[in-house]
Amino acid sequence: MLTGLLVAAAVMIVLSAHRTWKKIPESYAAWSAGNLVVGYLNAHTNRWPTSWDDLKDVENAQTFLPLDQLQKLVRIDWKADVERLMQNARGDTNWIPHVFTRPDGERLRSAWGADTEPNGKVARYLRQR
Repeated sequence: MLTGLLVAAAVMIVLSAHRTWKKIPESYAAWSAGNLVVGYLNAHTNRWPTSWDDLKDVENAQTFLPLDQLQKLVRIDWKADVERLMQNARGDTNWIPHVFTRPDGERLRSAWGADTEPNGKVARYLRQR
């Protein structure tokens, strides 16, 4: 019985460590990507970036991972219509776009709260414009 409990505890620890190992880089990537896009929007009069290359020269954006790593962890909808995003953001204070995802199209995980989640960050920025 005790052996079974120890095995179960060990499995839980390993699974928790694995989830954390994957979640932390993704959370930093989400945070960084949101900061870069908002910085780009701010510097380019709300023009949406068209590629990662556009984000290379964004100044004063707090990033936690290099751009080449972000590209592996985050997918951005480069064809997003910023005017439509702005209209939706202003029309519904609960509306959140889905322009940032994981590379497989699934929702990005952001461990450090709403301020670090890139879709919400963009929506909040656009509501104020």
